[in-house]
Amino acid sequence: MNIKKKYAIGVLLIIVLIVSCYVNYKQPIRVTKEYVGIKYGKSSEEIVEGLNVKIDGYLKRSLPFWSDKFDGRITINGEKAIELDLVYGKKNKYLFGMIKNEENQSIGIYILDNFEKVLTIGEEYNIALPAKTKEEYREVYDRCTELVDKDK
Repeated sequence: MNIKKKYAIGVLLIIVLIVSCYVNYKQPIRVTKEYVGIKYGKSSEEIVEGLNVKIDGYLKRSLPFWSDKFDGRITINGEKAIELDLVYGKKNKYLFGMIKNEENQSIGIYILDNFEKVLTIGEEYNIALPAKTKEEYREVYDRCTELVDKDK
């Protein structure tokens, strides 16, 4: 084989490798997580109720310098399915978006640490996942604050 054919085959293999890596990277990742959490009253500073929450959807990765996206739904106590359309913060450390509750109030939702922690921030109450106690709520809240403050 002459040198031109070897060079052409090498270039073709590199192109095939790059295209296959890109296609694999852009493939949406299925995310299904179930949590036990609490609804925490802002004014009373007490646990309002325990919750079972399920998040189900797809994480869509983007190219560098653009934000990844999550499309899916959150189900609270098996009855409230709310559509989620979330994007990553500036440094891809957490997902953030806005949802509406049953009273049509806007609530911020943060998903942290690769779907290990979730915090919603509303006017009257916050929801922390996973959490069963006030201390666990505080851990989730502090972790969220830490990531958002670093992102500024």
